[in-house]
Amino acid sequence: MVSKLSFGVTLALTSLTIAAPGQSVSKRATDPNWPQCDKSFKAWTYDGCYAEAGVGSAFHWDSGLPSDQVTKSSCIAICKGSNFRYAGIKGADGQKTCRCTSFIETDKFVSDKGCSVPCKNGDQGGGLWSYSVFKDPTFSTFDGKTSADGYQYIGCFPDDEKRIMQYSPSMGTGGWTDMTLEKCFAACAAKGYAYAGMQYSLQCFCGGKIRADIIKGGQKPLICNMLCQGTTELKAGDRQICGGSWAMSCYYNPDLDTKQRCGEEAPPESKKEPSVKANDIKTPAAASLAKATTAPPPTAVDLQTAKATSTNK
Repeated sequence: MVSKLSFGVTLALTSLTIAAPGQSVSKRATDPNWPQCDKSFKAWTYDGCYAEAGVGSAFHWDSGLPSDQVTKSSCIAICKGSNFRYAGIKGADGQKTCRCTSFIETDKFVSDKGCSVPCKNGDQGGGLWSYSVFKDPTFSTFDGKTSADGYQYIGCFPDDEKRIMQYSPSMGTGGWTDMTLEKCFAACAAKGYAYAGMQYSLQCFCGGKIRADIIKGGQKPLICNMLCQGTTELKAGDRQICGGSWAMSCYYNPDLDTKQRCGEEAPPESKKEPSVKANDIKTPAAASLAKATTAPPPTAVDLQTAKATSTNK
């Protein structure tokens, strides 16, 4: 059971980039909430031709990039911009889609002949029911079970219909009805996502990053005021807060993050990464280096005290 967390989160900002041959990308019209990376970054590697999943999609997020704009570089740039591990292109001629994920929901490799329908510019573009898959080498391999212990509270943020994080995992047995923080952490870690979020007492979300506009808007601690569905019957000290109505309790796991976000210089292998990345926390106009400390997540007792204090004023 997760109790109060007490830790400091060091925030680091850098504006350095590194050149990456073959990864220069021109700007295109994409969702401003999830912009593509238009900086130089380490070249992604081809990971193979994967069959589509039997149920649902093998990839968690549809970028929405128009078919005539789908190329290897544009798809990778979108997935890099949102901090996913994989980019996948599939579809018939004139019906290309670019999708992103941090966990491929299929283990079905197929021959590269199954990914023989090129993009409009001639790039490898998957097939009708198969993906040409590209992988970001700046992510480390991970163990979904042990990684679940690494999430740290970073704040409560207001959400909207476009969502703070892009993926809502299937929760398996029990669904969302017995939701706890641990259950959400386990689901997000199993799929390799550095961010986990809880909303409305039972909704779990995962993502490679948090929308920059949400971070810029700042935290609203007291709007995350709903008990996790699976802890309501516990004694007060063991109850957990799982967001609120259109409010998300957000957590970050540095062990599952990339070593090089969009626009950052790749660090030496031995260098320990900061626990929260700059482009999630600071705007481009911010100082080049800043530090901050995040308070621990509120408990049910904290919220009751805050409410009582507000009422007595």
